[in-house]
Amino acid sequence: MRFRLLVTVLSILALTGTSMSAHAGTFTSAEFLEWKQENKEAYIMNAIGMATLVVARYDNTHAKCISDMFRDDEQGVYKYTLDAMAQHPEFHPRATILAVIEKKCQKLGK
Repeated sequence: MRFRLLVTVLSILALTGTSMSAHAGTFTSAEFLEWKQENKEAYIMNAIGMATLVVARYDNTHAKCISDMFRDDEQGVYKYTLDAMAQHPEFHPRATILAVIEKKCQKLGK
């Protein structure tokens, strides 16, 4: 069941994005960081929102944590996520967003 949760979240995150290049396997956080601020925030908000919806089907505790994390400190989450992307520009933005979710709310699938 936990593995299904992780696979489902990763699948949903793979479908989120605001441009075709965001779906390409070579898209990196370095490219993402060049976007306009409002586009970056929309992408992050969409990915976190979708992750919350999917996780809620399997684990309400994790879903509440993700939702609370974003609701309680929206600007802090953006900054933390963008800082992590700047530190690891070679990774896909969705990988960094998932890492932020797991760092703030425990590893998914545990």
